Amino acid sequence: VMQTPKPFADYKRPSGYSPYMSLFRYNDAGRGINNYYNSVLPQLDQQRQNMLDAREIRQLGDVARYDYQSIQQSKQRPGNAVRTENRQPATFMNYQQYFGGGR
Repeated sequence: VMQTPKPFADYKRPSGYSPYMSLFRYNDAGRGINNYYNSVLPQLDQQRQNMLDAREIRQLGDVARYDYQSIQQSKQRPGNAVRTENRQPATFMNYQQYFGGGR
């Protein structure tokens, strides 16, 4: 029996570090390169991509859970049982059906 997860069970508190803290960091090269484009923007892009990836992973998990539940429900319906009386157990590299048995 699948249990439904608690609301907000997968919530993770965001980092207390802001990429904007790097905005006024001292530039060692002294060339006046804008720290926004060199350090802040890449960090913001990475955070955005991480959020999108986490959302996609969560959605894939939801689809997998739904598919699993659908399969389990269909197995419980009369007439949908899987027949196993004539099946051989699966083994790695079992070519017995092609070349005959060596037993």
